[in-house]
Amino acid sequence: MATLFLFLDVIGATVAIILAIRIWAKKSTAHCPPGPKGYPIIGNLLDIPSTQEWLAFAELGDKYGEPYRSFSRDDFTWKVLL
Repeated sequence: MATLFLFLDVIGATVAIILAIRIWAKKSTAHCPPGPKGYPIIGNLLDIPSTQEWLAFAELGDKYGEPYRSFSRDDFTWKVLL
């Protein structure tokens, strides 16, 4: 009988840990701007071809939107990175 309770405790703790990790992962990426997923340290370096890079950047811009916004005020144009 004690082994049954131990088994249920282990299952319950495992489920609680998995749920906590999933909730934490959703909260940590909730405030990030849209964009492709990258790898640690190298980011998206492998996604960009070595020739005609501008085509890859144009495709990413079409898919995820522009990385900046332009605002004009009087004689100044402001570009803000998102």
